[in-house]
Amino acid sequence: MEEFLKVYNAHIDVKTPIHIGSGIQLNKKEYIYNNTTHKVQIIDINRLYEFCVQNNLENEFSKFMSNPAKSLTLKNFMDENSFNITDDLDNFKKYEVDVSRNENFLIGDKKDIITFVKDPYGFPYVPGSSIKGLFRSALIAYEFENNQNLQKDIKLEIKQEINSLRKEGRSFLQKINKKDVEEFITKNLKKIQKLSGLIISDSDPIIVKNPLTLAQRIDYTKEKINKLPIYKESLRPEVSIKFKISMDSKQLGSDIDINYIEEALDYYQNVIYDYFYKYFNLGDKQKGVVWLGGGVGFLSKTIVYQLFKEEAPDIVNEIFYRTLSSRYKGIYETHHHNLNYELTPHTCKCTYYENKLVEMGKGLLTIER
Repeated sequence: MEEFLKVYNAHIDVKTPIHIGSGIQLNKKEYIYNNTTHKVQIIDINRLYEFCVQNNLENEFSKFMSNPAKSLTLKNFMDENSFNITDDLDNFKKYEVDVSRNENFLIGDKKDIITFVKDPYGFPYVPGSSIKGLFRSALIAYEFENNQNLQKDIKLEIKQEINSLRKEGRSFLQKINKKDVEEFITKNLKKIQKLSGLIISDSDPIIVKNPLTLAQRIDYTKEKINKLPIYKESLRPEVSIKFKISMDSKQLGSDIDINYIEEALDYYQNVIYDYFYKYFNLGDKQKGVVWLGGGVGFLSKTIVYQLFKEEAPDIVNEIFYRTLSSRYKGIYETHHHNLNYELTPHTCKCTYYENKLVEMGKGLLTIER
C-alpha cells in the first residue's frame, strides 16, 4: 500500500534575533539587570512578595509597586531595602536572559520587555501556526506568480477597492486583506484550498544554554537610525528551531510536494530582497532564507510586493494612507510619506546584535529528505 502521509524533519537556524511574542510585557519593576553576570533576571512577583512578607518588607513592597513614578526600577527597591542582589535573587528568579552580546541594553535607562512564547515548563518554542503562516503566504504568492491571469484579476480587485472605498480607517486594510483577497484565494487558488493537508508541528522546546537575548527595536531608514524604547525577548543567532512537516498526499494531491514548498519560499524571499532589503544593504538571496516572527515588518506578512513588484511602493503607500484617520493624515503628509515615495514601508525593522545592526527575524530553513 502506498503511503499517503510523508513526514519531514526540518529546522530553522537563527541568523538574526527571532521574536515570537507571548502577549506578556514586563515593566521595570519585574526584572533586574545583574551587571556582574550581564544577565537580565526575570522575577516571579508572587515569590518576591512572599519573600518580603517573611522579611517584614510587605509595606515597603506595596508602596513600591503602587508608586506611579516611571523612573522606578526593581533595583531601586532592592538597594533601598538592603537586598543581596546575588544571593536573594535566587529565591524568586523565574529565569534569566543573557545580554552580554548586546551592549546596547547595558547603556542608559532600562525599558519594558516583551516576552517570548514559552511552554508550560518555561522553555521557549515556536508555534507551528507561525511557521505555517509563513509557508501559506509564500505558497499564495507563488501560485499567483505561476498564474498571470489570476494575478491580473486580484490586482485589479485591490486597485478597485483602493479607488472606490470612501470609508477610511483600519476597516480599509481589513477589507482588502480579509474579505476580498481571502474570498478570491479560497475561490480561485486550488492549491491553497488543499492546505489542510499540510501540517506543521510546534517546534521542539529549545533547551540550550542561554537561548534568548534581548533585541531592541530599531527603525532604520536611509537617513537615520531610530532606537525605540522596546526590547523583545528573541532567540539568539546559532539557536536551531526544530519541527516536523507532515504532508497528506490524499489532501494535497500531486501539485504540492516538498520541492514545490521550497521553491515557493525561495521565490517569496527573493522578492522581499529585490524590492526591499537590498535598498538597505541588508538581507541576501541565499536559498533557504526565511523571515519569521514579530518585528520583521510588513513585507514578511503580506503578498502585496509579490503581486505588484515595481508598482508596490505606490500601492502600499495608498493602503497605509487610507488606514489612517483624518487627524493623522496631516502628520503622514508632513513626514513626506507621499504616494511617490521610492520605498514603502520606508523603515527596515532591525536590532543590534554584537554591536552590529542586523535585520530582525532572519533564519535559514533546512528540510531533511
